[in-house]
Amino acid sequence: MSVMSPGDKMKTYSGFLESVSGLYFAGHRIMPPGGLPTALVTGRKAAQMVCHQFDVMFR
Repeated sequence: MSVMSPGDKMKTYSGFLESVSGLYFAGHRIMPPGGLPTALVTGRKAAQMVCHQFDVMFR
C-alpha cells in the first residue's frame, strides 16, 4: 500500500517517464490508497498507453 503520513497531500504519479520511451509504471504504489484495486486500475492505464503508442485499439 502507499505510504502517507497524517497531513501529507495525496501524491499521484503519471505512470510513465517522458525521458525513457516505452517505459510505463503500474502497481499498487502508483496512487493512494494503494492495494489491489489501484494495481488493477494502473495496469489497465499502462496497457492503454502501450496500445496508444503502437496505434492499436484498446478493447
